[in-house]
Amino acid sequence: MKKVISVLFVSLLLNLNLFAQDKPQSLPKFAVQDADGNSFSDKDLAHNKYIVFVYFNPTCPHCQRAFKTLNENVAKLDNNMMVYGVTVGDKGNSLFFMKKYAPVLNEQSNFKILLEKDRAFATVFGVERYPSIYLYSPEKKLLSFEQDEKKVLNFLEKIKPVDR
Repeated sequence: MKKVISVLFVSLLLNLNLFAQDKPQSLPKFAVQDADGNSFSDKDLAHNKYIVFVYFNPTCPHCQRAFKTLNENVAKLDNNMMVYGVTVGDKGNSLFFMKKYAPVLNEQSNFKILLEKDRAFATVFGVERYPSIYLYSPEKKLLSFEQDEKKVLNFLEKIKPVDR
């Protein structure tokens, strides 16, 4: 009996660990607000482009370093991608964060800040910590996922550059 219980317990732990690491393989439905207070959902995403979500908290030092890195490498963010900074912070703190850590990024036409208040985005995307970086293909399939500010630019390796 102890052996059966042990096997069931180990199996349960393995299954819980697998589910905790699963990320939506197809872009899930979500609804948040943009910095102007307008509704923004998965239906409003850029079409025929790679979609990058960087989920962050303005008070997070890892997020600050991640956005500094993005800001320093803004020239690598091509027109075939749209980057969305999704934050749990309020509008004022989030805009201050962008001004301080990523002012050049914040001015790019292929960057948009999104605000969430109820953590619904974090729930459907399986956010476990800050920053969380998701890359979806133009067909809305998950290509990469990172949770390390040192790997914030890894998504660039998976994006096919625009022909120049």
